[in-house]
Amino acid sequence: MNAVDAGRKAKKDGHDFEHKLAATFDKLFGGNHKVDGRPSTKVDIHETNSGRKYSVKNVTKNHTQVALLSASKFIKHFKLKGTESEAFINMFFGYYNKECESIVEDKHPELPLSDAEKRQNRVYSPNISKEIKRAFVKFMNDNRQEIFNIIVRRGFDGDDVHTIIWHTKGESMIRMIALENLEKEVQEGKWKLNKTTLEFRTNDGEKRFHLQMKGSGKKYNSGYHGLMFHIYK
Repeated sequence: MNAVDAGRKAKKDGHDFEHKLAATFDKLFGGNHKVDGRPSTKVDIHETNSGRKYSVKNVTKNHTQVALLSASKFIKHFKLKGTESEAFINMFFGYYNKECESIVEDKHPELPLSDAEKRQNRVYSPNISKEIKRAFVKFMNDNRQEIFNIIVRRGFDGDDVHTIIWHTKGESMIRMIALENLEKEVQEGKWKLNKTTLEFRTNDGEKRFHLQMKGSGKKYNSGYHGLMFHIYK
């Protein structure tokens, strides 16, 4: 099975599970639970009477993608145009261009870029100035609540999720996580920069999120250079 077929199967399996879960919730809790299939929302299941909304993570590992954002939309939303944080995003998450060519060497002839950086059309953190790195990490921590809202709670303009449902494929049990509990961890935790990713750790050191350049699919379009966030259970 190729990657495209595997992706379609995983998506279908996920939707099938959501429908079964909605029916199970009707039996256990009453009410009228419906699957929300809109691509623009974080909501997967909602209860029509109470308005309770759930985000379902149907996973095979201890983490899964929670958001994939284009660099341009992220920069626009946070008004980063012309800032050191914009410079970091362009360097670290790569240089999308309409020709879909690697242009990082042309952008930074002064840097000792590795073959991997040239191949990925980006700059790893050791080759980025301390000032630019410091500015972006500060931005991430100063805005960790809004970043959480975008990647977990509601997206850029969707409805608020109240509960995350974590299900590991092949298991019968689910874990329900109230968003207010996760939000408290976000308020007390911090983002940290690594060589090729950023990670968010809670106050007690648990990794809760990581952020990477997507780095897959067609080179070097905006999706390839997207900001991909993962959530850890």
